[in-house]
Amino acid sequence: MSFEFNALMVSDDANRLEIAELSEFIENRLYFMVLSNYKSPTTLQNFKDWKNALKDNDVFYLNVDDNLVYDGFYSDFGPLNLAMIYRYIGIVRDKFKVHKRIIHCAHIGDQKKKSNAAFLICAYLVIENNWTAHQTYNMLSNQYKYKYIPFRDASCLLQSEYSVSVEECVNALYKAKWYGFFDISDFDLDEYEKYETVKYGDINWIVPATLLAFSSPHSRDYIDKSGYQIHSPAYYYPYFKENNVKHVVRLNSKKTYDAKRTFVAVANIQHTDLIFTDGTPPSDSILKCFLHLCEQYIDDSCEVKLTNNEKSESSEITPNIIINNETNVANHAGAVAVHCKAGLGRTGCLVASYIVKHWSFTAVEAIAWTRICRPGSVIGVQQQWLINKEDYLTTLGKQWREKQINAANKYKRFTNGVYSVKRHNSSSNPYEYVDPPPQLHISNEGQFTSSNSGDSAIEYEKSEEYNQTRLSSVLKNKLKTNNHVLHDIQSDVSVPNVPNLRQKRSASKTEDPKSTFSALKNIRRVTNASIGMSMNNLVKKNNIAPTTVTITRSNLKTSMIGKKNTKPLAVCKTNTKTKKTSETVTTITDETQPSYASATVASTARVSRRLRNQNCVTK
Repeated sequence: MSFEFNALMVSDDANRLEIAELSEFIENRLYFMVLSNYKSPTTLQNFKDWKNALKDNDVFYLNVDDNLVYDGFYSDFGPLNLAMIYRYIGIVRDKFKVHKRIIHCAHIGDQKKKSNAAFLICAYLVIENNWTAHQTYNMLSNQYKYKYIPFRDASCLLQSEYSVSVEECVNALYKAKWYGFFDISDFDLDEYEKYETVKYGDINWIVPATLLAFSSPHSRDYIDKSGYQIHSPAYYYPYFKENNVKHVVRLNSKKTYDAKRTFVAVANIQHTDLIFTDGTPPSDSILKCFLHLCEQYIDDSCEVKLTNNEKSESSEITPNIIINNETNVANHAGAVAVHCKAGLGRTGCLVASYIVKHWSFTAVEAIAWTRICRPGSVIGVQQQWLINKEDYLTTLGKQWREKQINAANKYKRFTNGVYSVKRHNSSSNPYEYVDPPPQLHISNEGQFTSSNSGDSAIEYEKSEEYNQTRLSSVLKNKLKTNNHVLHDIQSDVSVPNVPNLRQKRSASKTEDPKSTFSALKNIRRVTNASIGMSMNNLVKKNNIAPTTVTITRSNLKTSMIGKKNTKPLAVCKTNTKTKKTSETVTTITDETQPSYASATVASTARVSRRLRNQNCVTK
C-alpha cells in the first residue's frame, strides 16, 4: 500500500493538493506533511510547487493510514499500540536505506488518522533518534494551524468524558523509554501480538517484570456461542511460571473461578480479591491495599524503611487475601498479574495508579502508557478519578522514595523492557536507580487558548482552569447544574445501562490507494451504542412513590447484532411502600452489572485485531 501511495503522490494526480502543514524534523531527511484538497488562506503552498522546488527526486511519500489501523471498541481511535509503533519504525528504517528523504503524509480531512500519524512520527524520533518529548512535539507544533484531536476513552458514551492528547502520549512514551519500560532493539513482536488475543489469554505487560493485565479466567475452558475462546486458570500456569508471575489480583466476581483450588493449590501462585463494581473507580481502601500488596510482592532489592503503622497495614492488606505473612511474601516475590472482567477499566485504574506513585508519570501520562500497551484501558469516570488522585499518589511516592536506603529519591530503570527477548535468559529483571528525565512538558492546551510558554505554561497546566478545560461539555453542564466539584464527579455520573452489543468489524480489505485523501469518506464506521439513562434522569421532579428497578441480562455472552438468539434486556418495575421522596433505588444483579466496555466488546475487538491481514504492513 505504501508503494501505491508513493506512486500516486509522484504522479500528476496529486498536483491539485495543497499543503496545510509542513514540519521538517530532520533537515533534508524527514518531514511531516498535512495535505488538503482545497486552497484556503491557511494553506502554505501548492503541493506541485513544493515538489518542483526539490533539488532531487529521491523522495518517498509515506502513508500508513490503511496499514496500521487501530481497532476501536466504540468510538475510540487511538493511540496505536506498541506493535504498531514497532512496525512503523521498521518501515521508516527500510525506506531510509533506499531513499534520501521521507515525507510522512496525512490529510486534514481525517482528523483521527492525522492524530495517529502525528503520534507515530513523534514516536519514531523519541525512540529511534533519542529526541526528548519537548523537542519532538515543539518541532511538530511550529506549523500548528489545526488542532490534533485528542484520543478518547473506550466507553460507549457518544461524548468522551476525558481525553488524552497527542502530546501527552509522546510524553508517556518518552518517560517509558527513559525508565526502561520499552526497548525497540529488544522487543518480541510475535509474543506481543500472540498473547494480546483472546485465543491466547488476552495478556499485556504494562510494567516489565512487575505488572501484567489480562482478562478474567473462568472455571473451565470453553468456546462461547460467538466462537470466542474462554480460558480456565490452568491455561495461564505455564506463561505465569515462565515470566515469574507469583501473585494474581482479582477485581471482579468470586464466582468466576475457585482461586484456592486453582492458582494457589495447583500452580503455587498466590491470590488476592479486591472486588469493586465494574465501570467505577476503586475506593481509597482498595487503592491503598493494592499499592501495599504490589510493594510487598514485587521483587525489589532496594530496602525501604517502614514504620510500625506501615508494617501493620501491609500485614492486613484485605480480608479476602489468601496469604499475608512475611515468610510467604519472601517465597513468592515476583510479578503481579491483575484482572477484572475484560482487564481494561478496573485493572487499568490500579495499574496506572502504581505507575504514578513509583515513577514520574502524571496521571494522564500513566493512562496514555497503559493504553499504548493495552488499548481501551481506563474508562469513563475512572479517568477523572485518577486525575483527582494524582497529587495523593505523587506524595505517597515521594515519601516512599525518601525511605529507600540505597537510592533515596531515585526512580527504578529496568534493563529489559516489556516483551524483552533477553529476559528469558535470566530469572529476574535487573535494574538501576536514576534521576527523572529532564523537564520536557509544554502546554498543548495553551496553544489553543493563549500564547503561554515556559513557566507560565506549566503554571497554567497546574491551575484549576486547565483541569476544567479537559472536561467534556457533558460533565461541564453537570458541574454547573448540580453545583458539584471535580472530586464529586463520580457520584454524579452513574454507570450507564449498556446493552450487550458487539461492534461489527471485518478483516482488512483492498482499498483504492486514492481513498486516503477522500476526506471523511473512509473513516471506519463505528457501531452506535445505546446509552442507558443516567440515574439523575430517573429521578422525577414530583413527589411520588419510590420505584425499584431491577436490571438483568440473561446472557452476557450473546451473539453479534442481527442474530436471532440475541436476548434483550429485561426491565422489571415493582412498586414498594409509598413514601414522599424523589430517590430511586436501583438493584443490579452481581453477574449482570453493566460496564462502560463489556467483556464481549473487548473480546471481539482483540480477536478481530489479530484476524487482520498483517502481510500488508511489511511492504
